Amino acid sequence: MFYTIIQYIFVAVVFVIAVVYVIKMAKDSFGSKKSCAKGCGCEDTFPPKESTKN
Repeated sequence: MFYTIIQYIFVAVVFVIAVVYVIKMAKDSFGSKKSCAKGCGCEDTFPPKESTKN
């Protein structure tokens, strides 16, 4: 019985961590308009590379 309670607590903790992670990713994705569409937080501030055709 004791091990069953520990398993339920462990599953609950993992579930809460997963929910917090998903909420954080969604908040970062929708909150920042300067980031790319992937929601990774990167910024597209670099100028395009010039072609080096000869």
